[in-house]
Amino acid sequence: MSNASGKVVVVTGAAAGIGYAIAKRFAADGCRIAIVDLDEDTTCTAAASIAEETGGMTLAATAD
Repeated sequence: MSNASGKVVVVTGAAAGIGYAIAKRFAADGCRIAIVDLDEDTTCTAAASIAEETGGMTLAATAD
C-alpha cells in the first residue's frame, strides 16, 4: 500500500478488532488516520497506541 502514503484515512469502528488492524496498517504505510468509534476512552486509547507503535499521525473522534 505504499501509494497511500500521505493520504488521510477515516476508519470507523477502529477502536478494536478489524477496524483497529486496518487503521494500524494504514498508519504504518504512512497515512494520517482518523479513528472513529462509539466510546471516547477506547477511541483515544486506540489512537494513542497506533501513533506510538507506528510513529504516524492519528486523530480520535467519537460518533454513533
